Amino acid sequence: MTELKKIRSLQRAAFEREKDVLIETIVTYLQLQREKNAIELGGTALSVSREKAREDVLFILAYEKNIKSVEDFRAFSLWEAFEDLYKELNGISPNWLRWYDHSYEEWQGIFEDLQEEV
Repeated sequence: MTELKKIRSLQRAAFEREKDVLIETIVTYLQLQREKNAIELGGTALSVSREKAREDVLFILAYEKNIKSVEDFRAFSLWEAFEDLYKELNGISPNWLRWYDHSYEEWQGIFEDLQEEV
């Protein structure tokens, strides 16, 4: 195996590990949120297996938001923060922008610029 192939193989493995950690974090968050909502509503949390919750997360990310990578999720998350702050500052949502219009790094710069206006 050439050095370049080894590097690419390691990069793919690292990406898969990072993606799995991200998905598990989201699943844990959703399960805790379900429990919190059930407590606040005076009921009991629906029992959902981690595997089912993981499938739900993957479906939502891939099909509803077209998020197919950790980098996509990062860009989407930062875009959501940008959208909330923009709306708070300007009274309207920036509906002309979508999370996929910019990379994560670009959204970082845009968000930081907006934060400077606060």
